[in-house]
Amino acid sequence: MASRPPATGLNLGLRLYLLLVAIMLPTLLGYYVYNLRTLEALHTQEISDVIRLVSLRLDSTVTAYGSMRDLRDRDRETLTRVFELIATDPDGVESLAAFVVARGGGLQHVAGFGRYAPTTHTAEDMRAVAERRAQQSDISRSDRPYIAVSVPVVEHDVVRAVIHFEMARGPIVASRTRMVTDSVDEWLRELRDKDRESLTRELKRIVGEGSVESVGVFLAAAGGHLELAAAHGPFAPTSPTGQDLNAAMKHAAQEIDLTRSERHYRAVSVPIVEDGALRGVVHIEILPETIGLAGRLPALRFGLIVGAAGMIIIVGLGIGLFFHFAVRRPIDELTHAMGQAAEGNLTALVDARAGELGWLATSYNRMIRQLKSGVDENRRLLEQIRGFNEDLQRKISAATQELEAKNTQLEAVNEKLFALQRQMTTQEKLATLGEVAAIIAHELGTPLNAISGHLQMLQAEGLPDPKAQERLRVIDGQVDRLTGIVHGVLSAMRVPPPRLARVDVGQVVRDVAELVGPMAQKRGIALKIDANGSVPPIQADGDQMQQVLMNLFTNAMDAMGKGGTLTVDTAFVTRDEMKRQVGETAILLESDGYVRVDVSDTGRGMEESLAKRVFEPFYSTKRPDGGIGMGLGLGLAICRQIVRNHHGEITVRTEQGAGTSFLIYMPAW
Repeated sequence: MASRPPATGLNLGLRLYLLLVAIMLPTLLGYYVYNLRTLEALHTQEISDVIRLVSLRLDSTVTAYGSMRDLRDRDRETLTRVFELIATDPDGVESLAAFVVARGGGLQHVAGFGRYAPTTHTAEDMRAVAERRAQQSDISRSDRPYIAVSVPVVEHDVVRAVIHFEMARGPIVASRTRMVTDSVDEWLRELRDKDRESLTRELKRIVGEGSVESVGVFLAAAGGHLELAAAHGPFAPTSPTGQDLNAAMKHAAQEIDLTRSERHYRAVSVPIVEDGALRGVVHIEILPETIGLAGRLPALRFGLIVGAAGMIIIVGLGIGLFFHFAVRRPIDELTHAMGQAAEGNLTALVDARAGELGWLATSYNRMIRQLKSGVDENRRLLEQIRGFNEDLQRKISAATQELEAKNTQLEAVNEKLFALQRQMTTQEKLATLGEVAAIIAHELGTPLNAISGHLQMLQAEGLPDPKAQERLRVIDGQVDRLTGIVHGVLSAMRVPPPRLARVDVGQVVRDVAELVGPMAQKRGIALKIDANGSVPPIQADGDQMQQVLMNLFTNAMDAMGKGGTLTVDTAFVTRDEMKRQVGETAILLESDGYVRVDVSDTGRGMEESLAKRVFEPFYSTKRPDGGIGMGLGLGLAICRQIVRNHHGEITVRTEQGAGTSFLIYMPAW
């Protein structure tokens, strides 16, 4: 009994698996790198968010530090009591009010005491802010002369507030003014101490939350210097660094990477700016490896690698199982049956199944039945002949030697007739197998040619990576080997009945054009696709229509060779127009109209005598050595069978030297 080919099924699946891995590996690698960079970008964004949140938390605190803005109620009450103590002297100040410089340059009332204490600022108050020196003006209260004094409170060359007080005219104005300013300064020092304590508590809370290792706040002083307001943390700065000074000078955040105790830190200096003026600098030091995704990055990287490896393994198992059940087992059964048939057992048949191999099994069973029927008929005929000879021998037993010689000659002729009949049966078997094998090779060769065309286009584009070029050469070689294996394994195929559905013929045309695009570009052939969107859908099997168009496109490009134009048009024709153009050769459906698809090339065309035979099986005008599917003469015969199975028709128009057009008529939906 014939043994199974060692490369059948398993080796084919292994090669396809390796091919799939080679194709998927760059995609999986790109997916891994993209996700890794995304995680790193997210971690960087988390670090930026921590820095931004700390800066925002400290912005208002630093802006209000040592100023009279956003005073708490008890601070206002303290300032009011200070004013009350000042006003207790009967010969001193009678009314006082404090105005803080608000954002935007205006004055805001914060405290006051006395009968004439103003609640809104005066022109002298605004002038004191603008000129940064005290202003005096004479006023009258209850027919008594008074002096109104506006004294600016200046800190680091910036006016923070204005103290407005009124007193009776007299020689003690200067001393009272000093008393008022000294009292307010003492109150401001106490306020700054409270602000420093509040700022220190806030820094401790920030460091205690774990995202920040150390933080320090420097306030802008006179002359562009920075003074430490508060700091907290193991590496909290006690004096401004060059980075802090750069941030203060450029009004932009500065950051550097540091190494302490073999750990990598990041120091960031963020300027606090108010109305274009520098208020201070926040110095922040963080440990990136303790923030957000940093602790989980190794696990995430490992998870990505495991996921990619798992995907490849699962795909490999799926391909192995598929080829075991869909290819290897059916081929084993078919090989076993063929071995029994070769030994003379013509009753050995193969179980029918779905798919191409199932149809191959059905064709093999049909061939074996026909062969067995022929052998049985020959045996019956031989028995009849032998019986006739025996009858004849009994009747002519008394005849002469000459009649016996003639009888011997007749028996020899009968034996030759039997051998000739057996030879004809064997030739019929071989012809059937050859026809089926040619159909399989042609129909599978077309998409393999498309794959090979894409690979050759990629090789022609010249990938910069030599390893990628080598992979493309390996893939191309494997495609060639796959072609040989398919020709060796498959020996029969038939066109299955169409599965009719609503099909957009324009979309099918565009899909096929996209598939053959690289092959056409390589040959210098222009594709001119006019898939009219106004034509109705057709009743067809989408896969079989794609097969027809792929065959016509490939034939057109083969006819043009290098250069030329492949044109595809679609149009709607009525039933009567279709009958006038085609005739009564097609079995027409009760359809109101048909969609016509014209596939035209600018090739060399054909003679009229050749055009009449293009749809005959095994008739071809191509070279027999042109490659897969070339020279077999089966493509157009299959196309006509598919179209007529859809109750449509296909015709050809050609003119030698002017190109060829194939017209397909399909029933509209």
